[in-house]
Amino acid sequence: MLQHPGVEVFTPQEWWWAIRDGYAGEMMSQFVSHGGLSAVDPVTVVPFTPQEWFWSIRDGYFGDMVAESTRNGGFVAYADAPMDDIVATSFLPEEWGMAIKDGYVSDMISHYMKHGGL
Repeated sequence: MLQHPGVEVFTPQEWWWAIRDGYAGEMMSQFVSHGGLSAVDPVTVVPFTPQEWFWSIRDGYFGDMVAESTRNGGFVAYADAPMDDIVATSFLPEEWGMAIKDGYVSDMISHYMKHGGL
């Protein structure tokens, strides 16, 4: 049988456990499909930044963020997960100048703290 990369072949002891514990059918399916236990999908874990911790405290989801950080060590970005096309861009110095001149600098600071840019 052709061995696929990233696939672990089942041991006789694992076959015995599958028969004993009632999941031999699922194990046989994995064996026929992949030749063993298929590799887990690759994930990327991105640690949370201090600004994200501040946002979680300010916006009330600090508990969720602590749980996610404890469980995974940061934000889990799956390889096949669709990412938003929207990217926050920083404000230009001219935009800060116009905000000060026209009197909406407090709104701009609020928007910057909430979204990290435009």
